Amino acid sequence: MELHEQLTSPELSNKLHQLGVTKPSVFWRDWTGSKSEELEWAENFEPFLCEDNVNCYSVAELGEILPQTLTIKKTKYQLFVSVALDKQWFVVYANVDDYHDNAPIKFMMCHNEADALAKMLIYLIENRLIPEKSY
Repeated sequence: MELHEQLTSPELSNKLHQLGVTKPSVFWRDWTGSKSEELEWAENFEPFLCEDNVNCYSVAELGEILPQTLTIKKTKYQLFVSVALDKQWFVVYANVDDYHDNAPIKFMMCHNEADALAKMLIYLIENRLIPEKSY
């Protein structure tokens, strides 16, 4: 798997940038028009933030940003990530308190894990389900 396939796509990286996600990343693209393979990274692998760059988050970095559990209207949801047989990744927050009412908050599916996690983060931010200071 190519390195750029293990990070958020340019489109999702740009969307996270527009939404104000400012957590430092080891990887970035120089501008919003950069292509997938036009990556830069910190040689010392220390997360870095430059306001002019667009961060490209890895699965590990997104795992640190996304909450493992969410409580919405007194209902607790747990983050689950898995890969399907057709090599599609899915991310879901499912109700863990009541197995009879286990309707998920949202179900995301993508060709790679980083994009599935990024789409979930975008959904949570746009719907104000996580505090602004957490990202």
